Amino acid sequence: MLLADILVMPKPSESDFFWFLFFTCIMVVSYFLINALFKKQKYSTKRDVFSYAFIIGRGFTKEESSHLQKFIESLSDEERNILLETKNWKLLRKQLNSYLMNHNSIKPDVAVQIFDKLMLDKVPKEPFTIHSIQVGEIVALITEHGEQLVRVMKTADEDLLLSAQKLSIPEKAKNFQGKIYLFRNNEGGFYIPGEILGTFDRAILFHIIGAPISAGYSHLMLSTKFQLELSNWPKILEQEEPSFDKMIEHDHTSIHEEMDSIEFEIKKRFDKIKSIPPNLDGLKKEIDSKGKATSNKTNKKTNVSYIFIGTKLSDRGVIFETKDDINPNFWRASELWEIRFQIPNGIEVKSIGKIMPSNTNRSKFLLKFIEMSEEQRTAIYEDIKRLGGSRELLN
Repeated sequence: MLLADILVMPKPSESDFFWFLFFTCIMVVSYFLINALFKKQKYSTKRDVFSYAFIIGRGFTKEESSHLQKFIESLSDEERNILLETKNWKLLRKQLNSYLMNHNSIKPDVAVQIFDKLMLDKVPKEPFTIHSIQVGEIVALITEHGEQLVRVMKTADEDLLLSAQKLSIPEKAKNFQGKIYLFRNNEGGFYIPGEILGTFDRAILFHIIGAPISAGYSHLMLSTKFQLELSNWPKILEQEEPSFDKMIEHDHTSIHEEMDSIEFEIKKRFDKIKSIPPNLDGLKKEIDSKGKATSNKTNKKTNVSYIFIGTKLSDRGVIFETKDDINPNFWRASELWEIRFQIPNGIEVKSIGKIMPSNTNRSKFLLKFIEMSEEQRTAIYEDIKRLGGSRELLN
């Protein structure tokens, strides 16, 4: 066989062309499928991030967040994509209204709070009155026949026309008392007493017969700088070396044993509480330059007191910071700490709390109040409200 015959290129047959076209089509289709799946996954991830950021940004509680997350998951891909791309909150409110009204598993007061927090831009900042009730908002109607969500359709002086998806009130029932519950993000919940004058179809005529009654406030926070003092709690009993004469007078009981008896009882009953402060060597270098320890002793039997700068104030706790990092183990020396500071109106606050380090910033710490009088807590809240505090975010 000649070399020329061996080097002759084979001619493609019809079957070869068919298989070439077949594999080319498979590759093209595969490319578009993978690309579509990737885009879908990308949108899904963006939706999840968007949903999470939206819930966190609005300051929902854990229970409210759970219901809202389920609502967002119930939306179609098209609806979620519209929300992601256009930020069409009006559409979300409309869908949420339908979701809340049709899910009996959500408690009416919780549903009211979710709806109100979603409509922050529509809620006036003025103090709440019965004339602040808005057409279109959701409230909870509470009567002897139970609780249900209703929508405010019309308002006229002391009369409200309410609409329900399905009435829980018996037909022809009229002239009996009830109340409505509504929520304002900057003031908390309110009960408004009234009388149900009658019902027609799904409409309820509600007549207001009393002033709004506070149902409890939402926690507020004020971002401001203020000085605070921290000291270990319980206080350690300062000791002197007993003289020989005193030892004779207490021949049956050691002076040290007698003086430490209360401290011993505390340790025995609350073994997590350590009354011995940590080694404070070098701590001065870590504390804010504006503050310093009021006790320079570092021996084991010394009470300590430090000055720090607070940055956030709530009726449930404070956030304070130091100039440099402090080892979180330092605060474990005393399970509880005593705090003293002045709120803006001049009232001095004294409380006992627990200190927790920040997960994101080692120079910031949260002290959560554990023991505080209701008068002081109310005074803090009212002062924060007076100065225009915002929703609490102690993190």
